[in-house]
This record gives sequence, structure tokens and C-alpha cells, in this order.
Amino acid sequence: IMVSKAKAVMRMQQQHDGYRTGCTAWLWGNQGHIITNNHCISSQELVDATNFEFDVQTAGCNESCTVYTCPIGESLAGKDNVVFIQSDAALDYAVMQITADADYFVSVYGYLQIRSSAPILGEEIYIPQHPRAGPKKIAAMDNDGGSKIATIQITDHPLTSNNVTAHLIGYMADTDHGSSGSPVLSRKDDSVVGLHRMGGCDNLATRSDQLATIFRDIVCDNDGYVD
Repeated sequence: IMVSKAKAVMRMQQQHDGYRTGCTAWLWGNQGHIITNNHCISSQELVDATNFEFDVQTAGCNESCTVYTCPIGESLAGKDNVVFIQSDAALDYAVMQITADADYFVSVYGYLQIRSSAPILGEEIYIPQHPRAGPKKIAAMDNDGGSKIATIQITDHPLTSNNVTAHLIGYMADTDHGSSGSPVLSRKDDSVVGLHRMGGCDNLATRSDQLATIFRDIVCDNDGYVD
């Protein structure tokens, strides 16, 4: 089921001010909304400079490709096809919506749902992502030997910015540059429990309960929430 849920996760490639950057994003709810980080997308101008790329992956788990050679299942240009709705630097989220045939993308790639309640300490997780803007990978373990399932190890890491305190979750599952914006999913119910935003000794994500509270003011009828 991890692989099927990961279909809703896409690579974002951006050409802006002469630079090429990559992040991860995902389809949220049944109306074509897209979620990523504010530090990846914070304006319509940046949306217009972005390609949203689906099914960027290799045929086998152990195969590799580069940013430029990875097969792309389908690419959606942000300009004229995706509208910027809202973002926030403190909680590091951005919400967009596909305006060109959203039903098609939802039907082909599916969508993820955000859990309205708080993540649980010790909860088992997995993270579909595009590290280094390469092929899709799923981080599901806490160690390189693959013997320890990834779990939430911190549930309330405070981070204050612009007088807003985000309560972050922490985990050891591998991420890299380009993984920003990835969904952190629970193995229990495959709901989104966090929005990955930074890596380091502890990888950190904005908690789902904080996101759900704000997102309900944006849209409440897109089947994008679970309790």
C-alpha cells in the first residue's frame, strides 16, 4: 500500500532567476489541491516557474537515475494550470490547486488525507519523497541495515518564527535535499501526520493537527481529512 499511496507524491522542478531547484509535493484531497513547503513555493510567480512531475521513478527499487535522466510519467506546467492559494513561513506549508482538469490527476494518481488529530509518539511512519530531485524513494526504516521500522521519536519540538510556534515531530527516517515538502505518513492508517520541512540529526515535520486546523479554513469539503 505504500507504493500505491506514493503515486500521489510528485517532484517539483523549478527554474527561477537562473537557478534550478527541486522539492517534493503531493496531491491532497479530491479537488486537486497540492501541498509542499513555503520555502519551496510562496507565490504565484514561483508556481508559474515550476513543473509538477508525476511518476518520476525507476522500474526497480535498486535502479538509479539522475535529475536529468529520470523517466517522467507526466509533467504539468504550473503556469496557467496551477493556482497559488496560501503559504506560511512559520508552519512552512504552501497550498496550491490544479485548475486544468484536476479530476483527471486525482483519478490517475489518487490523493492523500491529513489526520486531524496529533501524531503519536512511537507511531510507525514512511516518507515518499524525491531526494536530490531524483527518482521517488520511500524512507521506511530508521537504520541503514533495514531492520528497524521508522517511528516518530519526538512529538513536540517547538520552533518559533514570526511569533508563531510550530510544534514539530521528529524522526530518523532518511531524507535529503529535495525531500522538502514530503508527506510523513502513518503505517497504521496511511494518513499524513506531518509535512517534512528540514533534515539534520533529527528530521522534522510540521504536525498534521496544526495543518488541519488551518487548512479547514481554505477548504473543508475535499475529502482531505481523517480523524
